[in-house]
Amino acid sequence: MRRGKGPYYWVDTPIGKVKIKHTVKRSEEGRPDLISFRYYGTPELYWYILVANRKTIFELKAGDVIDIPEVQVDTG
Repeated sequence: MRRGKGPYYWVDTPIGKVKIKHTVKRSEEGRPDLISFRYYGTPELYWYILVANRKTIFELKAGDVIDIPEVQVDTG
């Protein structure tokens, strides 16, 4: 299934509930790793934010209001 405007084909990734909206700052433009670190405590979940918002790194612009989904952890 193709999603978003970018060149990527997203897999069907289960996304958690969205409780936070974030306005991208100029310093965060193209840097979802910084946003991931702020909300999740690690830059490694940057891709989760991109998938939830159907964006690529190149589409993440200052002023965009994006969803920050809850992270679902499988403990089983």
